[in-house]
Amino acid sequence: MATAAEFAENPGGHASDLVIADRSVRYVDVGSGPALLLVHGLGGSWQTWMENIPTLARRYRVIALDLPGFGRSEPLAPPATTDGFVDVIDNLLRELGITEAVVAGHSLGGLVATLVAERRPARTRGLILVSAGSVTLSRARLAMIGVGFGLFDAVVRRTPLLDLVANHTRLRWAFLRGAVQRPATLAPALAREVIPAMQAPGFADAVTSGVEVVRQAEPVRVRCPTTLIWGRDDHLVPLSSAHLLRRALPGAHLSVLEDVGHCSMFEWPEVFNQIVLDFMSELDDGTARAPHRAPDGVDPVAWYTRPRQTGLVRAVVRLGRRGRRHLVELVTRPSLPGATAEGRRLSHEPHQEIA
Repeated sequence: MATAAEFAENPGGHASDLVIADRSVRYVDVGSGPALLLVHGLGGSWQTWMENIPTLARRYRVIALDLPGFGRSEPLAPPATTDGFVDVIDNLLRELGITEAVVAGHSLGGLVATLVAERRPARTRGLILVSAGSVTLSRARLAMIGVGFGLFDAVVRRTPLLDLVANHTRLRWAFLRGAVQRPATLAPALAREVIPAMQAPGFADAVTSGVEVVRQAEPVRVRCPTTLIWGRDDHLVPLSSAHLLRRALPGAHLSVLEDVGHCSMFEWPEVFNQIVLDFMSELDDGTARAPHRAPDGVDPVAWYTRPRQTGLVRAVVRLGRRGRRHLVELVTRPSLPGATAEGRRLSHEPHQEIA
């Protein structure tokens, strides 16, 4: 098990493999203390969390894995299903001697994390859903996502194009623009780790099983404390999905990061890390709310803002979005006066923009 400092110096050097159900599973295990399991999204890998692991591992034991068929983990035996992912996570935690963990999942990984919380409640101390795939998505949107990812799998993933994109600034910007609000925030070194991982052999099966499991997941069955982290400008799983998800989990807290898209963990890692650390601290001191206990006198939505990029088109779009937001989301917007990777608590003072 690596320390946070050792991991920061050589992230890839701390990856390990474990054989589960005759399949090799790649993972990293960093830090000590209560366990936090990180589950990547569709086309991702454990490297998705490289901007977060060093900070989180200073206080907790952080495990991040490649789901079967992604990164360096071998695919499940056919037919691969998302239920198989739940079994792999359960067995991985058991092999590592972990009786319970906070499970954090991004996108498809959010669906997997939700299923872990539903079907392995004794294993799940808390749940963090990051722009998570949700039962709130309509059948039409699910069909559109399935077709889009299917085309990506057929046309892009199976070619050398991803390696070219990862190493070319303008191509990388264009490629990421649909998922990331500020593509420049993805460091080139991280891009060279994350983008080629989309060539994973389990991609097609995960698209099929992920779309199907949306119809199976039942967030209302989640009983552990839950927090949601969403990008205000997420075009893949829009913020409206987070608000609908909160109806199933009225006690869950929602953190909204403005000018952030689908990947808040590396688009604005300083704020993301602090939100996670605050939630973990609430679990440690016993103040975290049950998901079905609506908060009494506490605003369950926190907004974090920063100056947006300039430009006439962006200014017009911003004004339109701001007007729409004020019409449909009547919430108080606390601010973040400052955040660092070292972990100062975020302030919920009256709204102001920060750099």
